[in-house]
Formats: sequence, structure tokens, C-alpha cells
Amino acid sequence: MIVPIFALANAGIEISEEFLARAATSPITLGIVAGYVLGKPIGIVGTAWLVSRLTRGRLRIFFINGRRQYGAYDIETLTAAVKTARAQAKLNLPYRPRA
Repeated sequence: MIVPIFALANAGIEISEEFLARAATSPITLGIVAGYVLGKPIGIVGTAWLVSRLTRGRLRIFFINGRRQYGAYDIETLTAAVKTARAQAKLNLPYRPRA
């Protein structure tokens, strides 16, 4: 909220009570607020529903160092796990599962 006000002030636009009152009741401002307040939760819930429908509620199974890992992993996690497994294989280190 402060950054746009500073941007307007630096652009030479006078900020008065009347200006702020018109901005607060503007359809554009109300649309932006509604988009933030309603759009974000609708988008999150809608995406979660769509993914659950498309995957039929199944989680992907990843095997990292011989252990099953359920869920979605980001590429950095998977890349690190593969590099670790390859390094262990090159050094002939035995796999030791966690207790």
C-alpha cells in the first residue's frame, strides 16, 4: 500500500483526501481487491480439486536411495538424491536404511 503512494507522489501527483476517496471506490480498485481476496483461495482450492480429479487421488512414488518416497518433490530435491545415490554407488558404499 505504501509503495504505490510513494510512486504517485514521486510522479508529481497530488494525493488528497478526495483523490484517495475516489480511488477507494473505483471499480478498478474494487476489482483488484476482490481478485486478491477471492481469486487466490478460489485458485488454490480449484487447482487442488483439479489435480485430485486428474490423478484420482494417487500420489506418485519416488525411490530415493532404495526407499519409497511419496508425494511431489521439487527438481532440486530429486537431483540431489540422484547425485547422492550415484556417488554412493561409485564409492561402493552400502545402503543403510533408517531404523
